[in-house]
Amino acid sequence: MDRLRGGRPGPDAAALRFGGCPVERHVDAFTGMAYDEECETLHVNFDRQEVRLACAAAKRPSTFGRLSGWENSLKGTMIQWTSSVLVALVLLLTGVHEVMAQTIRSPYRFIEESQTGGIWAGYLATERGSVGLGPEAGPIVGGRYSIRLSGAFTVEADAGYFWSTRAVLDTAVVDGNFRQVGEADFRALLLNGALRFNLTGPRTWNRLQPYVIFGAGAMVDLTGTSTTEELLPVDVRYDFGTSFAGLFGGGVEWFPSERVTFRLDLRDALWKINTPTAFLLSRLADETTSDEWTQNFLFSVGAALHF
Repeated sequence: MDRLRGGRPGPDAAALRFGGCPVERHVDAFTGMAYDEECETLHVNFDRQEVRLACAAAKRPSTFGRLSGWENSLKGTMIQWTSSVLVALVLLLTGVHEVMAQTIRSPYRFIEESQTGGIWAGYLATERGSVGLGPEAGPIVGGRYSIRLSGAFTVEADAGYFWSTRAVLDTAVVDGNFRQVGEADFRALLLNGALRFNLTGPRTWNRLQPYVIFGAGAMVDLTGTSTTEELLPVDVRYDFGTSFAGLFGGGVEWFPSERVTFRLDLRDALWKINTPTAFLLSRLADETTSDEWTQNFLFSVGAALHF
């Protein structure tokens, strides 16, 4: 180290360590050192090539003779810097892993297709009316087509075929009720159009789309007069005919895939039953109305294809 103070020594090689890293130079290439107090930077010159080393622990030029002191300080600084870099890398990798692990998929999915066609089957629980002329409860099957208008609204049209039986009555009274003289088959077609409001809009929530529905249509009798009724007077015969039918209800549609869906539906269908004239003139006339609205509950399950 004394040779560094004495100007230009001979061609012996020496090694200086900056931050723990050796820098090989011939001592005769050493041209000088300087310390910048303002920037806390050590400038070391070899053959006009300047090596700058930032070191807050470096001493003033008057202490350059004691190189071992700032050499140890530089070693400590480099160790701290290396440790900091390693810690930062670990935190970075851990943070990326946590971000990936905390990724949450949205429960909502938009429905791209606007049209639907499908089939359904269910059970129609009917109300026979106060006289008991209406059809019994029975199965019903049908088909359905729907198209989405905009947003949460969808228009639907469906048709269902219903089959059951009904009681054939005359005006004789037995035990406070009109006497039943037989039974007739009943076949009818339930037609309606409806406006459906999807509670989740044009999307599903966890693959489900609940809805409410309102509509109107007709219940059309396909059987007419039975052979049993032909034995009765004309004013006693019951003819269901065609009746206006209103409906309201709700349900939920399940989307196991983008195009194929399954559906549960519950509706209250309203239609009118007309009473034959002879019953209005009978002993129970005071308890009999000329016509009455009945509530009929339709429960159905269905499958559909969206396109």
